[in-house]
Amino acid sequence: MTMKERLLERNGRAERARAARLQAELDSTDWYVSRFAETGEVIPEAVRAARRMACEELSRLRAESGGRP
Repeated sequence: MTMKERLLERNGRAERARAARLQAELDSTDWYVSRFAETGEVIPEAVRAARRMACEELSRLRAESGGRP
C-alpha cells in the first residue's frame, strides 16, 4: 500500500467516525423534535442550531463520499 493509499484510508476512517458522532448527536436530540410534533413545545434555539450544523456537516460528508459515511 502506498503512502497516498494509507492517507486516503485514514481520512476515510476519520470521516466515518465524524459522521457517526454527528449522527449520534442528532439521535440524542430527536426527542425534542418528537415533543415539538406532539405538543408544540418549542425546541431550544441552541439545540436547533446544533442540529442544523450537524445535518449540514453530515450532508457534506455524505456528498463527498458518494453517500456512504
